[in-house]
Amino acid sequence: GRELAHAGVEFVLAGVAVTPVENVTVAFDAHYVGWSSFRELRFEFDNPALTSTTPKDWHDAWSFHLGGEYRMEALSLRLGLVYDQSPSPSETLTPDLPDSDRFKVAAGVGYQLGMFTGDLGYQYVALLGKDSTAPAFPGRYGGNAHVLGITLGAKL
Repeated sequence: GRELAHAGVEFVLAGVAVTPVENVTVAFDAHYVGWSSFRELRFEFDNPALTSTTPKDWHDAWSFHLGGEYRMEALSLRLGLVYDQSPSPSETLTPDLPDSDRFKVAAGVGYQLGMFTGDLGYQYVALLGKDSTAPAFPGRYGGNAHVLGITLGAKL
């Protein structure tokens, strides 16, 4: 079988970054995503009897990001906050794509030694919880996640 991609999702991004004092950068950006083009989740197989379609009827949603970086010679310290709206309405919320509004807190550190760079970041994601009224799967969806990222690089 194969999953069919839905039509492209439109989005608008806008942001601003300022350096209020030397070595400190603060940035804010907002994302508007046209999730309303995601009407269904469809799996199509060569055997039509196996094809399934699940309505999603998502709505457009916003995401807001605020972050800061403090740079000292070779070391950078970073903090960030994110609020991300769920595009999924309660009446089509099911276990295949469980979702709720999210709040994220992130911290990181970067180091540069000559041409080499290293970054370490941590993010806590809190899914704030959302009730599903979908007929086959009523319930509440929520949870949390811990995300760790490590990057090593070289500037040539």
